[in-house]
Amino acid sequence: MRVKCPKCGSIAVLEDNFSRVKCDKCMLDVTYGEYVRILAYTDPRYRDVLNDYKL
Repeated sequence: MRVKCPKCGSIAVLEDNFSRVKCDKCMLDVTYGEYVRILAYTDPRYRDVLNDYKL
C-alpha cells in the first residue's frame, strides 16, 4: 500500500502486513507504530490518533 512519507512527503510503501513503512527517497524505514507516532507529531490532523492507537 502506498502512503505519504511523513519525513519528505513523497510516496512510501506500507507492507501488506502493516509491519513496516519504507521510503526509498529519504531512506525512512520504521515500524507501523513509529510511523503513526511520527504522523501524530508532525501533522496536527492526526494528533488524536495517539489516543486511539495502542502502543
